[in-house]
Formats: sequence, C-alpha cells, structure tokens
Amino acid sequence: MNFNPTLLEVYIKVRTLDDQLIKKKDGNIRIHLVGEEFMIYKRLAGVFNSLRYQNKLEVRESADQDFVYFIIRLVIASYELS
Repeated sequence: MNFNPTLLEVYIKVRTLDDQLIKKKDGNIRIHLVGEEFMIYKRLAGVFNSLRYQNKLEVRESADQDFVYFIIRLVIASYELS
C-alpha cells in the first residue's frame, strides 16, 4: 500500500506575539487559499522539500524570501493591521 499525501487546501491564521488571533477585514480569522494563490503557495512550499534546497545547491535565501513575501502580501491584503 503506497501512501503519497498531496496538499489539497491551505488555511493561514495570523497571531500576535502574545498569541492573540487577528481578524480579517471581513471578520473571519483565517485565509483559505484556493485557485492561483494555492498553486503559488504549493510551488513555493515545494521548494523546501526539494533535494536541491536540502543539499544547499539552490540559493536558500531567495527561496525563503519569496515564501515570506508571499505570506506577507496575503496578510497585508486580507487583515486589518493597526
């Protein structure tokens, strides 16, 4: 029996340093990634599991930076930050 898990959906929640959940502009707490955003997340997250990344053949700083910028873009677009 082969078990090959696949990523089907992603939920993102944002917390403060004192562990308080931040509400989005529409009142919900989490972001549900679907469509194009999900595909971008899957591609960016897949880099971390690649052998090139693990064996340090790929530039780690740029992969990390791309992933963080993607998450920050989602947070700025969706959440009320004060």
